[in-house]
Amino acid sequence: MRQDMASFIKESFTPNSKLTVHWDGKMMSDLTSREHVDCLPILVSGGEQEKLISIKKLSSSTGEVKAKAVFDCLSDQEWNLSQNIVAMCFDTTSSNTGKNKGSCVIFERKLGKNLFWLACRHHIFELVIGAAFQAVLPSATTGPDNRIFVRFQSYWSEIVQSTYIYHSQPNYYSQNYR
Repeated sequence: MRQDMASFIKESFTPNSKLTVHWDGKMMSDLTSREHVDCLPILVSGGEQEKLISIKKLSSSTGEVKAKAVFDCLSDQEWNLSQNIVAMCFDTTSSNTGKNKGSCVIFERKLGKNLFWLACRHHIFELVIGAAFQAVLPSATTGPDNRIFVRFQSYWSEIVQSTYIYHSQPNYYSQNYR
């Protein structure tokens, strides 16, 4: 039953547009043991479609291992989507972006074509926000249990967002940081 459903899902997913492949390594609890394992969720998006196509359990998180996992997933034997891929989206870790051993370079080599590189900026923004908080609140912690965030979270449901007035100082930067 499960294999029939998986086959049906694969056969019915026939995108007629160019696709972006997304991947992001995560440490997750293994379902069969109490250990954590390195997993690689792989998604594709394009046109008005997006699909989680696999979550691979990796032996290591090197660029070579990641590139092989993504390539194999998109190959004829699995999803047969290699010809549709025009871009890749990934986090900016060195295992992805390394110029010789990064998964992006290796993946392009395996595909035999150049792709658009769409490096995720999520982690970059975390660094910027962290630096801003450190400048304003030097005693602030980096963990999720920071008192200001816990308090904000506990009052979130009481904030009437429809009446919220956004503070704007369009000339603040130009006046203070020339």
